[in-house]
Parts: sequence; C-alpha cells; structure tokens
Amino acid sequence: MGARPFLKTRFRAIPGREDLGDHWLGGEPVHHGATCPVCKIPLLLLWDINCRDPRFPARKFGPNDRLPLYFCWGCVSDLAYQLSPKGRLRLFRPGAQHEGPSFQYEPYPSHFERRPLALVAGLPKEVLAAARNWDVDDDPRGHQVSKDDRMTLEEYFGHPISSRISMFHSQFGGAPSEYWWRENTDHCANPACPAKSSNGQGRQLSFLAGVLNDPLGGLPMVEPPAEVTPRWWNFFVSVQFQICGKCWTIHACNRSD
Repeated sequence: MGARPFLKTRFRAIPGREDLGDHWLGGEPVHHGATCPVCKIPLLLLWDINCRDPRFPARKFGPNDRLPLYFCWGCVSDLAYQLSPKGRLRLFRPGAQHEGPSFQYEPYPSHFERRPLALVAGLPKEVLAAARNWDVDDDPRGHQVSKDDRMTLEEYFGHPISSRISMFHSQFGGAPSEYWWRENTDHCANPACPAKSSNGQGRQLSFLAGVLNDPLGGLPMVEPPAEVTPRWWNFFVSVQFQICGKCWTIHACNRSD
C-alpha cells in the first residue's frame, strides 16, 4: 500500500518566493530540544510551515500553530519528533540509527539561510501540455522533446528533466510525486499515541512533504552551491516527511540516495 496523503491539495514549494502563507525555508532551530539524538548537534530546520494558512483545512494540524520540518544531515538517521505545546521537541527513536556526525561536505553550515517559501497549488496549462507532448513510449529519455517544452518543464520543476521519473519537485501536501516517497511508509514512533494498536504497532503515517536537495534554492543539503552547475546536481536526494494524523508526530527520513 502506498503512502496516503495527509493533505488533499498538493502544493509546489518555491524557495525565495513570498506568498500570503507565511512559510519559510531554513533559519536557526527555534525549539527547545532540537538536537540530534545521535550526533548531539543542532538539527537542521528545512522548512517552517504556518499551520494556520487558510488554504489548509481548519485544525488539520491540531494545536500546532507552526510545524517545523527538521532533519540531521550529520548522521542521516531517521528522525521522529512531536512538538509540545510549550515549544519543545519530544524526540523518539523510530528505528536503527547511523553513526555521526559525518558531514556531506566542508564547511557544512550550522543552519541554512532563512528565506521565504511559497506554496503554490495547481498545474499550469502550459506544463500539462508540455508533459502530454512527450511520447515516453517512443522517446523515454526525451531526446525528441522540443526546446520550448523542455524549458517549460524544467522551469516548473526547478531542475533538469532527463526522463519521466525526474518530473517531481519539492512539495507540501498531496499525493507523493516521487517514487521513493510513494513506496516508503512508516508507523508512528510515539509510544503515547492514542491510535496505537493493540499489538503495539503505531498508526500508519501519511505523506506530508518531500524536500529536495536544492543548492540553487538555498538548501545545499548534500553539496555546496559552489559545485552546482545550472545543468545538473543531486536533486534526486531528498528528505521525506510523514505525519501521524492523531498525535501529529513527524517522521523524517532519507530513502533516495
């Protein structure tokens, strides 16, 4: 069974662009206890989401006014946490932990630059038309895709397009668009979750967000911006976020590299 979407609407996340939602990329960790349980270093704040965005269903995120999406690229271990009413993170160990820290590059930032983050719903007509013009059966690598169609697709997705499997973007909400996000589902690691089953297994989590490695957009998670060219970087590397719909525990993991 594939991952269920927590929000019906899929929002494309655009770094550096403002909208009325009050969402942010990067910044220093702002919650007590935001320390990696393996590395013992501050967690990296990838996104800071405003739960009261009127485009989200009312009270969908329970008592939370904001939802921080944290991860640790020092150990790249699975991370599970719940935000308490007093702004403290309760950390849980969802499974096997890697050793750390062992950073992706030097000097690795202690935090990413805080920038606005726009969440945009809907698929532009020109993007849909460009995708439909691509005959993937006869041209799986897109060699016959017109220059204009390729530019339209790459501008929308924010990275090079070399095949249909590379047509995904950083997203919040909606059905997961990337293969790894669809196939990997986990269970709530919160032992106090009210939805815990009689056999002790936590509630199956729902897909919440997929955040791509994006040096050009301000998230150089696995490579520094200086080594990025306009044509290629490791955009297949990402962090997937799942959420429990009962206790709002977040599970963050990397399954794509």
